[in-house]
Amino acid sequence: MIFVTKDEADYLRQNIKNVKIFKTCRLKNNGSNRGKRYTEETSAVINLLAKYRAD
Repeated sequence: MIFVTKDEADYLRQNIKNVKIFKTCRLKNNGSNRGKRYTEETSAVINLLAKYRAD
């Protein structure tokens, strides 16, 4: 699993049709939802992330 930001997750969803992105959700004491996003480790995802992170 690869950690991705919200912007990276949106970019992956736009460019790969059936990409699997998982979000962990925890409710903090102040009521705000926090979560981390993870995606699968496939060659298409890794190549797109490398391209996105290089820009």
